[in-house]
Amino acid sequence: MNPIISNELNLFAQELQYFLSSVVLQDITKQVGFVQRSSKYQANELIALCVWISQEVASASLTHLCSQLEASTGVLMRSEGLNQRFNPAAVAFLREVFTSLLTQKLCSNHSLYSLRWQIEILFKTWKSFFEIDECKNIKRERLECHLYGQLIGILLCSSTMFQMRQFLLEKTNQELSEYKAIYMIKDYFPLLFQAIAIGTEQLLKILHRLYLLLKKNGRKCHRYKKMTVFDILGIVYKTTVKHRQTA
Repeated sequence: MNPIISNELNLFAQELQYFLSSVVLQDITKQVGFVQRSSKYQANELIALCVWISQEVASASLTHLCSQLEASTGVLMRSEGLNQRFNPAAVAFLREVFTSLLTQKLCSNHSLYSLRWQIEILFKTWKSFFEIDECKNIKRERLECHLYGQLIGILLCSSTMFQMRQFLLEKTNQELSEYKAIYMIKDYFPLLFQAIAIGTEQLLKILHRLYLLLKKNGRKCHRYKKMTVFDILGIVYKTTVKHRQTA
């Protein structure tokens, strides 16, 4: 691994590890009163289900969610028991995690991408990949857990994308496609979840794999004479031009 890339990825891995560590999550649970009794279903399991594992908390059956939870964490629950865990305390916990991530360094310094049209494109992409507008008739707390879980996922995904995009621009003069990057990062969510549970070293390995994937397959393809935000801002980078085919 390139030492410079390794160092920068390591800093990002440490930030992710810190903000989503068991210690930090447990502190938040104490603040909001989530899971007062002894239970295998703790903060990590709620984050796993609503953020890393499933984007169908509001639309999938409880039986399916129990299956996903057991397959990923080993925690076995009945559907009614899981439904009871979607309560005001769970909503408060996810809301606090979202607020914490939103105000931390992890999601700052992205003014380059604050152009209104760029944000609109990203939101449409997020809406497509995270299915934040799809749900069925369920109790309010379950819906709110779904929404906060997806918002946390969007923050983590966008932060990772912006970091990787900056690395690629600085090290290889390559512009990363937001659309390609978001679905690749989403595919890596289960791996990131497992790596965070193991430690920073494992998380760094997964982030480096993701970096190489984005470098190889995530380059933005430009339509002929179609300007991007980097063109408008006068930033030099490598491009892949898609020429118009003649009839």
